[in-house]
Amino acid sequence: MNATAASAAGSRSVEIDGGRWHVEVGGAGPVVVLLHGTGGATTSWHAVAERLAPHATVVIPDFPGHGRSAMPPFDRLTLDAFARGVASLCSAIGVAPTVLVGHSAGAAVALQCAADGAFPTLRHVVGVNAALAAVPWTELPACAALVRTTFGAPLALDLVRRLAARPGTVPGLLRSAGGRVPDDVIARYAALFREPGHAVAAYGMTVNWRLAPLLSRLPALPVPTTFLVGSDDRWTPSTVSARAARAMPRATVRAIDGAGHLVPEERPDAVATAILAVLRDAGPSAHDVPPGPAATAAA
Repeated sequence: MNATAASAAGSRSVEIDGGRWHVEVGGAGPVVVLLHGTGGATTSWHAVAERLAPHATVVIPDFPGHGRSAMPPFDRLTLDAFARGVASLCSAIGVAPTVLVGHSAGAAVALQCAADGAFPTLRHVVGVNAALAAVPWTELPACAALVRTTFGAPLALDLVRRLAARPGTVPGLLRSAGGRVPDDVIARYAALFREPGHAVAAYGMTVNWRLAPLLSRLPALPVPTTFLVGSDDRWTPSTVSARAARAMPRATVRAIDGAGHLVPEERPDAVATAILAVLRDAGPSAHDVPPGPAATAAA
């Protein structure tokens, strides 16, 4: 399921909850949903998806405002809204996930879906360099409202667009993530951030994200969870996942040596191997069937 194949066979736009989501679907078998992180896109998962497609139905959405999905109102770039959107999207295209995989902020979305009981078929969550460290002052309602009002103002959004468009901004940012980010990956992210809406969506997630309610629910999470951590991740250190795992009844942590934050693109073989191991452990399910024509028809 490389970019060309996905675009030709399984790429479509879906209208849900008053917004337009772009999604790619490929492969056959148990359903694995891959959720990108802040500033990512479907392309962030292509290398992993290509390795999974012979064994699973792979579903990769662009979050609102990212990639080819439409920009929502600024104040809807939230964890709750994204989780509801993933559930609505899967329902709309007729897939029932067996495994949810999220990278960085996408891991929080996957865990939110699990905590909400969005998918009765869900057997496992995989969080890859999960961004689960709440910033305390942004969790206070009064402070959060002030941040959203101030940093969502037109002047602030215009500044974000201008900074993201500077040639050195994205490469410098990605190289600070740890590991060895391939040059083609850096070029792909730079192209994404040249789109003004993409930069604003990534910024909006940062401004609007609230993790405290989710973190308080992790001790009751009924779904087994595997955290994959890059040992050289400088953005979300392995201690973040380790702390979350200690609070959860059925969670484990596995390290990928030498990998940085963008481990799905740095080390797709290691990530795909871990996901396939989870699928094998989950076992067969009556819901593990390929999607129907509505899910795979090109837009």
